[in-house]
Amino acid sequence: MKTSSINKLESNFDSAILRLKEFLSIESISTDISKLSDCHAAADWVFNELNSIGFRSKKVVEGGLPAIISHGPVVKGAPHVLFYGHYDVQPANDLDAWILPPFQPDVVYRNEVKIIHGRGAADDKGQLLTFIEACRALYESTGIPINISFLIEGEEEVGSPSIENVINKYQNELKADVVFISDTSMVEDNTPTIGCQLRGFLGEIITIKGPSHELHSGDYGGAAHNPAALLVRAISKIYEDDGSLNLKDFYKGVDEVPFEILKDWLKLDAFADFYLESVGLSTPSGEKDRHIIEKIWSRPCFEINSIFSGHQGAGFRTIIPSTATAKISFRLVDDQDPDHIRAVFRKHIRENIPGDCNVFFESYGAVKAVKMNCHSSEFVLAQEKLREVWGRKCVFAGMGGSIPAVSSFKKHLGLDSMLLGFSRSNDNIHSANEKFDYECFTKGALSWMLILQGMKVTPPEYEI
Repeated sequence: MKTSSINKLESNFDSAILRLKEFLSIESISTDISKLSDCHAAADWVFNELNSIGFRSKKVVEGGLPAIISHGPVVKGAPHVLFYGHYDVQPANDLDAWILPPFQPDVVYRNEVKIIHGRGAADDKGQLLTFIEACRALYESTGIPINISFLIEGEEEVGSPSIENVINKYQNELKADVVFISDTSMVEDNTPTIGCQLRGFLGEIITIKGPSHELHSGDYGGAAHNPAALLVRAISKIYEDDGSLNLKDFYKGVDEVPFEILKDWLKLDAFADFYLESVGLSTPSGEKDRHIIEKIWSRPCFEINSIFSGHQGAGFRTIIPSTATAKISFRLVDDQDPDHIRAVFRKHIRENIPGDCNVFFESYGAVKAVKMNCHSSEFVLAQEKLREVWGRKCVFAGMGGSIPAVSSFKKHLGLDSMLLGFSRSNDNIHSANEKFDYECFTKGALSWMLILQGMKVTPPEYEI
C-alpha cells in the first residue's frame, strides 16, 4: 500500500516537470561572462523554490557567483543531512548538433524512451531537483522528518573557486552528519550507484620558450632547439612502456582497493566492455596489469589535455616555433599529495629542457582524493532503499572525476559525502543533446524520499 508521501510525490510529478523546464530554460553558464545575470536568476530560482517548501534561505557571495544556504525546520533529536548541488551549466556549443534548442527544454521520446531534453537536465539541475521534489512531497504530506540543509553553488563548472571559502566561513551552520550529492551517474542502466571514492586533481600549464623568434626551418633546422619537440620529449618520458608513470615517489600513498569492493567492481563486465566501445575505441591504455574499472576509479593517471605551438592557421609555414605550451592534468587517488606531485613534475620537466631555453609553469588547481566510509549507517540505509526502488543491488563505485566541494567538506567539516546520482552514461553530459530519463528523475526523487524517511522512523517533533 502506498503511503501518503509517495502518493503526494507521484501526484506532483507533472508540476515538477514544469518546474524543471523553467529551471532548465535559464542559461546559467558560469564560464560565459555575458550570462552573469542568468546565473543570478538561477540562484534566485533555487532560493525561491526552497523557501516555498518551508526552508529558510540566504544568498552568500565569497568572491564569485552566489551560493544558496538553506535550512529546513529544526527536528529535535533527528539526524542532520547537508545536500550539495550546483545551478550552473556547461556552454551549449555546436548548436547545429542539438536536435532541439539547448535552453528550450521539453519532454520527448528518444529511441522510445521518455526523456527530459536540455542543457543541465542531468548535470546538475535535474538531479538537484530530485532531492528538492522529495523534500516537497514530505513537506506537503507527513512533514520533513529530519534536519536538512542545502548548499547550492554556481561555480562548479569552473572548478568551484569560491566553495572552500563558503564552507570555511559558514562551517558552523553547515555542520551535519553526512553530505548527500546527486551529481554523478549510474555505472549501468537501472543499477543504483553510490560513489565510495573520488579521484583528486592536479592541473598545470607548461610553456617552453626557445629561440627569440620563429626561425626558418631550412636555415636553422637540425641546429636550433625546437620548443615543441622539447616539450613533447619531456612529457613522453613520464610514460613507461607498461603504462605506469615515471615520476619520483608518484605512487606513494596509493593503496589497493579492498577485496570486498573490487570483487563487485569486477562483476561489471558489461560496463567495462561498453565503456571504450561507446567512444569508438577498443584497446585500453594505462597500466597493463589493471582492469579498466580500476584504471578509471582507483588508479592515478596523467593526461595531456592540450598541446599547441607554431602556426595554427590555414596553410603551411616551415618554421621552428619560438614557444610551445601544454595543459596537463593528473587524477590522484588515496593519500597522494598534490603539492609533492606538482614539485616532482616540474623538476622532471626542468631536467629535460636545455639550459638555454626557459620553462614557465602556471598552476591550475589541486584537489586531494577522498574516500568515504561505506559502512556508516547512512550508506547502509541508502543501499537498502535503493534496492527497494530499483529492484537491483546497489553498487559501491569509484568515481574517476573530481568534485572540489567533496574535499572541502572533508577538510572543514570532517564529513563524508554520499555520491548518489541517477543519470545514465548516455545522457550526453557536457555534450550536445543532454538529457535526463524521466524514469531516472521519478525514481531518483522516490529514492531520496525513502532514504530521508528511513533516517527517522518516528513522527517528527519540530522545535518552535
